[in-house]
Amino acid sequence: MFSTPSSIPTFTAQRTRARRLARGVIAGAAALAAAAACKNTATNPGDLLGIAGTYTLVQVNAASLPYQDGATFVVRGSLTIHSSPRYDLVETDSSAGATTNVTSSGQWNVSSNALTLKDDNGNFYFGNLTGGRDTVRVQLGTHLGTYVRQ
Repeated sequence: MFSTPSSIPTFTAQRTRARRLARGVIAGAAALAAAAACKNTATNPGDLLGIAGTYTLVQVNAASLPYQDGATFVVRGSLTIHSSPRYDLVETDSSAGATTNVTSSGQWNVSSNALTLKDDNGNFYFGNLTGGRDTVRVQLGTHLGTYVRQ
């Protein structure tokens, strides 16, 4: 009678392990390719988060504009969140008939709905996004400004 050498089952077992390993490598590569294909191709954080745009100041400390703070009135303002992580804020104040623009520019960051503005001088301002991210509230000193997307 013809006997089967013991190396044949070992060869079959090795081939089975190699096939499983190959399938695992192929599946992993396919998963990475699928993840790369599904990745959002927008390169700017403001586009990815849907917050880029211009917001108009509508309230200060929950009061409509013009907002009086002593002898000064906050007349108008805007916050522009650019697609890149930059922002520009302008507030127009009036005092004794003269107007002054208060400005701030710098980098922004969003985590969940928390907004952090860091101006070019290193000062931080904190706020939040509400209303489906169409409303931004930012604390600037003693003023809580409410900005609504245009």
